[in-house]
Amino acid sequence: ENLLAEVDEQKLDNMDLEQGIKLASGQTLTLPNSIAPILQKTQQGIRTTQGFKARILSKYLPNKHSVIERFGGRAFCGQYSSTGEIFMSACQDCVIRLYDVTDGKFNLFKSIGARDVGWSIIDTDFSPDQRHVIYSSWCDCLHLCSIRKENDLHLELDMRPTFGQNFCAFSIKFSQDSSEILAGSNCGYLYIFDMESHRRTLEIQSHEDDVNAVKFADSSSQIFFSGGDDAIVKVWDRRTLNESNPCPVGAFGGHTDGITYIDSKESRRAASHQGWDYRWQAAPRRRRKRKNKHDASIMTYQGHGVANTLIRSFFSPMHSTGQDLL
Repeated sequence: ENLLAEVDEQKLDNMDLEQGIKLASGQTLTLPNSIAPILQKTQQGIRTTQGFKARILSKYLPNKHSVIERFGGRAFCGQYSSTGEIFMSACQDCVIRLYDVTDGKFNLFKSIGARDVGWSIIDTDFSPDQRHVIYSSWCDCLHLCSIRKENDLHLELDMRPTFGQNFCAFSIKFSQDSSEILAGSNCGYLYIFDMESHRRTLEIQSHEDDVNAVKFADSSSQIFFSGGDDAIVKVWDRRTLNESNPCPVGAFGGHTDGITYIDSKESRRAASHQGWDYRWQAAPRRRRKRKNKHDASIMTYQGHGVANTLIRSFFSPMHSTGQDLL
C-alpha cells in the first residue's frame, strides 16, 4: 500500500514550524547531481550553513539495506547513540549488543547478558554522556550498564511501585544531563529515578491504563510527554507538577488506539506519536480509515501495512537532516 500523508495545509501555513524545518534541512537549496563542485567550494574556504550541511548529507547518503546479524529471538530494541558512533540492539535472547559503527560497519565490541529478564528486554536507552545504557523488563528494577569494558558496571535501579503490583517499565529515557531516568509503566504510572541519590523521586498516576511511551521534550528536561493505552498523549511540566494531585499542562487526542511511541523535535515545537501495534493478529480493516473527530494533528500518515509488528518512528538527526524526516 502507498504511504499517504493527510495534511492540513492551512495549519502548516500559519505556523513558522514549516519554514524552520526548511531552513534547518536546506530544502530551499538546489544541489548539483555531482558532489565535486561542492567539494571545490569548501576547499576554497566558503562558509556553509547548518541547512547546507544537512542538505548535502540527506541528498548523498547511500540508500540500500543489508542483513547485519540474525538473532535467536524477536528484536524489539534498536537504537543509535546521539553521536551516531554506537548502535545498540536487544531482543528475546536476553543479550544487549553494542556495535561500533564509526567506520560505516557494524563491529560488535561488547555483549551484555541481561539480568532478571521476564519474557524479553522491553526498552533501552543511551545516557547522553555516552557512558551508560539502561534496560527494562518485567521486573521491579531497571538495570544500568557501562558501555566501555574498562568500567564493567551492571547495577540494579529499584523502581518497585508502592502498591505492590507486578511491574514493568515499558518506556525509559535519560534526562539530558544523565542525572535522571523517566519511566512509564504497565500500571498507568510515571516514575523518575534520581541517579545521584540512587532512589525513585517521583511516582504519579498519569493514565488510565498502561504507559507505553515517555519522552523529555528538550535539553532542559522540565517538560516531558507520556502516551498510554488510553490513546492520549499528555504533556507534563515538572515546575508545576504536584505529586499528590498530578495534572498535565496539555493533552493531545485523536488516536483511536493506544500510543506506542513518542519522539520530539529539539525545538519543542512538534512531537511525533504512533498508534497501537498488532503483534498477535492482523489490524482490523474497519480501523484503518477511521478518523477521530478530536484529531488536531497538523499531519497524519496512513496506509502502513501493519502486521505482526509495532511502529516506532523517529525524527531524523538534526546535524545531518535538520529533522525534516520521519
